[in-house]
Amino acid sequence: MSFRRFAYNNIVRNFSAYLAYFLSSVFSIMIFFVFAVSMFHPIIADSGIQNGSTAFMALMVSELIILGFSLLFILYSLGNFLKYRLKDFGILIIIGMSNRQLKRLILIENLIIGSLAIILGILLGLSVSKLFLLYLSKLFYINLTAIYFPLKAILMTVICFTILFLITGPLSLKLLNKNNVLELLVGTRKPKKDIKTSKLLGVICIVCLIIGYAMILFGNKLKINGGMYTITLLIILGTFLFFSQFIILILKYLKNKEKFYKRKVNMLLISNLMYKLKDNTRLLFLMTILLSATLVAFTTTSSLVNSQGESSKNNFPMVYSYFSEDNNEKEYEELQQIRKTIKRYDYKELSFPILKHNRDAILSVKNYNALSKQLKLDEVNLKKDEGILIPGSNSQEHIKSLKQVKNYNIKRINIKIKASSNNIIFPTGMFNKIIIINDSLYNDIENEFSKLSFYGFDYNNWQTSANITENLKEKHFNLYREYNRSYFLTLPDMYLVELQQSKILQFMGIFIGVILFMGVLSFLYFRLYTDEPYDKVKYKNLSKIGLSFKTMNKIVSIEIGTLFFIPYFIAIANTILSLFFLNNILNSSFNLENLGILLVLSSIYTLYFYLLKKFYIRKVWFFD
Repeated sequence: MSFRRFAYNNIVRNFSAYLAYFLSSVFSIMIFFVFAVSMFHPIIADSGIQNGSTAFMALMVSELIILGFSLLFILYSLGNFLKYRLKDFGILIIIGMSNRQLKRLILIENLIIGSLAIILGILLGLSVSKLFLLYLSKLFYINLTAIYFPLKAILMTVICFTILFLITGPLSLKLLNKNNVLELLVGTRKPKKDIKTSKLLGVICIVCLIIGYAMILFGNKLKINGGMYTITLLIILGTFLFFSQFIILILKYLKNKEKFYKRKVNMLLISNLMYKLKDNTRLLFLMTILLSATLVAFTTTSSLVNSQGESSKNNFPMVYSYFSEDNNEKEYEELQQIRKTIKRYDYKELSFPILKHNRDAILSVKNYNALSKQLKLDEVNLKKDEGILIPGSNSQEHIKSLKQVKNYNIKRINIKIKASSNNIIFPTGMFNKIIIINDSLYNDIENEFSKLSFYGFDYNNWQTSANITENLKEKHFNLYREYNRSYFLTLPDMYLVELQQSKILQFMGIFIGVILFMGVLSFLYFRLYTDEPYDKVKYKNLSKIGLSFKTMNKIVSIEIGTLFFIPYFIAIANTILSLFFLNNILNSSFNLENLGILLVLSSIYTLYFYLLKKFYIRKVWFFD
C-alpha cells in the first residue's frame, strides 16, 4: 500500500474525526467564493462599480477580511483537530514512523481535505450566489440576475485556498515539533498546575473596563486625542484580564468560603470551573471579541440605515435650497422649473435676502424667525447691538468653537454675541457661519454688502422624490451649464447617495458578521470536541463514586454554559454601549429592529448551546 493510499484510508475510515475541520473549511470557501462571484460579475464591471468606487472597495475589503479570517479560522480548526489526534500520532511513531513521514502524512491529509472542501465550497457557493446577487441588485440599483459562468471567481478561489491550505499545513506542524512520544501519547490529558493570579491585575481589569465604558457613554463630553483607539485598547485589555485574572479571583474567593465550598457539589463544580476557565482564557477572550464584532456589525449598520433619513435632513434642513446671485437673469425660469417639478407635493415656499460677508452670511431676525418657524426652532428677539451665531455645518468642533465667540465685527460695528445655536438652518457647508442681527441694524447696512436671494422649499415624503430631483438638476442645474449664477442644493438625491453608502456598510456588516458568528460556533464545537476524551474519563470516574446523572448533567450544563454565555453577555453589553455611542453621534435610538436582531441571534446561539450540550452529554456518558 502506498503512502498516499494510507493517508486516504486514514481519512475515509475515520471521517467523523475530520468532519468538523472539513465543514469549517467548506463554509469559509463558500463565503469567499460568493463574494468573488459578485466582484467579477460582468454587469458590475460594465457599470463602473469596479473603477475604485465605494461599492467595489466594500466588496474588496470584505473579501480580504474573509480571506484573512479564513486563514486564522482554518489554522485554529486544524490545530484543534491535530491536538485531538496526538495519541494517534504517538502510536504511529512507536510502530516505526519517522517524524518526516508523520509530517508528510499530515500534509497529504490536509491537501486531500482541502481539495474536497474547495470543490464542495464552490458547488455550494454557486447555489447561494444567486440569492446574494439578488440582494446586491437591490442594493446597487442594477440588474445582476443575468446568468454567467464565474470562471474568474472559481480560479481566484482555487488559487487562494490552495495557497492557504499549503500555508496552514506547515504552520500546524510546528505543534508536533515541541512534543516527544510520551507527550503525544498523553495528548491533552496533562496534570493541572496550580493557578496563579494577581489581585493587582484584577483591579487593573475593573479600572480598564470602567474607564473604557465611561468613555463610550460620555465620549462627546471628554476631550481625549485618539479617543476611539484608547477606548478599544482599554476594553480589549480589560476583557483579557477579566478572563485570565478577575473571574479566577472570584472563584478562588468562593473556594475560601468553607461552608459554601463544601455544600453539595460546589467543591467539584468550582474546582472544575477554575481549570476550565483558565485553560480556555484565550478562547473566551477571542470569542468575546468576535461576538462583540458580530453583534455590533449587525446592529450598528442597521441603525445607520434606519437613521439615514434623519441624518440627511440634519444636513439639509429644507428639502430644496435655491440661492440666486444679484442680476441672475434666469432666476424666475429656474424657480418655475422647481415649482413645476414638485407640484404634486404639498410644498411650502419661503424666500428672503441674505447678505454676504466673506464666507459668512448675515440674516435679519425677522427672516430668521420665519425660517425657524418652518424648521420648528425657537424664535429669538435681539437688541440693536446683539447677535446670534448659527453654525454652517454639524461638525461638533465647529459648533463648540462658535460658543467661544463673544463679539462679531461688521463694518466697524461691534456686535455682542447673545448666544450660539446648535442647529444649522442652511445646507451644511454653504456658509462658514451665519450671524443673526436686529432688523433695524440689518436695514442700516444692507446696501453695503452683496446679496443672495434664498428660496426654500419644504414638503413631506421627500424620500420618494429622488428620481425627479436628479432629472431636474441634470436638465436645469448642471454644473457645466454656460450661465451659472445660482446654487441649487437638494436633500433627496443626497439622501439617496448616503443611503446607498449606509447600505454598503450594512452589507459588509451582515456578511462579515455571519462568518464571525459561524467562527464562534465552530470554535465552541472544536473546544468541546478536543476536551471530550478527557471529560469522558472524568465523568466515568464520577459515576463510579456514586454521583447521579442528574448532578453530572447540572455540572456539565454550568461548565459548558460558562464557555457559551459569559462571552456572549459581555458582547451584548458592548453592543448596547456601542449603540448608545452611535446615538450620541447620529441622534438615533435603540429601536425595535436592533432588539429584534439581538433576539434572533440570541435564539440561534441558545439553540446551538442546547443541541451541542445534548450531543456532548451523549458522547461523554456512553462509557466503555
